[in-house]
Amino acid sequence: MSEHGSNRAVGSELLGYIERVERLEKQKKEIGEDIAAVYAEAKLDGYEPKAMKSIVKDRKAKPHDLEEAKTLKDLYESALGMKRDLPLFRHFANLGDAVTDDALIKALEPTVPPGGEIILKTGERPLRLWRTIEGDFHTEDYVPPEPRKPSSRVQQAPPPSSEPVPDVDAEGAEELGRRAYIANQPITSNPFPWDDPRRPRFDAGWRAESGSDGMGDD
Repeated sequence: MSEHGSNRAVGSELLGYIERVERLEKQKKEIGEDIAAVYAEAKLDGYEPKAMKSIVKDRKAKPHDLEEAKTLKDLYESALGMKRDLPLFRHFANLGDAVTDDALIKALEPTVPPGGEIILKTGERPLRLWRTIEGDFHTEDYVPPEPRKPSSRVQQAPPPSSEPVPDVDAEGAEELGRRAYIANQPITSNPFPWDDPRRPRFDAGWRAESGSDGMGDD
């Protein structure tokens, strides 16, 4: 093949990629317009699109990450005086200057979420306050992990793969939903197609394990 013919072949291949991207960009725009239309329709029925968008974002988040973000938001708003009720700060103020580790642990225990932890640094003995996924509360001396040495090799992410649909019945789908919550997976990790009757059973298992409806605060 001549150089001119080779260039034409490369150009044709490149054009194929460009046109595929352009088609996807067009589809993305059309999908965005469809989503906007859904929000507009919901608004006509009396629903607030901003609140709906927040719920959509929360449903895609991992349960523990969402809980941690909400806890930090409450703490920051309280520190800035944006909340009238400052229970945690008021409680610490009432403890006085001669507060003991035991008093601090007792005060912080309710704020540790399932699967979460708090590092309490008082004096020379840092403490780790943590709670299991099942809700059991524990304390122990905190030992900072050794810093990891940077790898000399560049790690490349594996190509995305399409997960197969689990071969389970309706009860198995519900059990998968429970396991997904315990594994800190969002409710949107549901592996079943939209028209699969097992999909709502997965959601039901996730909600039952979390004790919520999967849509953020009540």
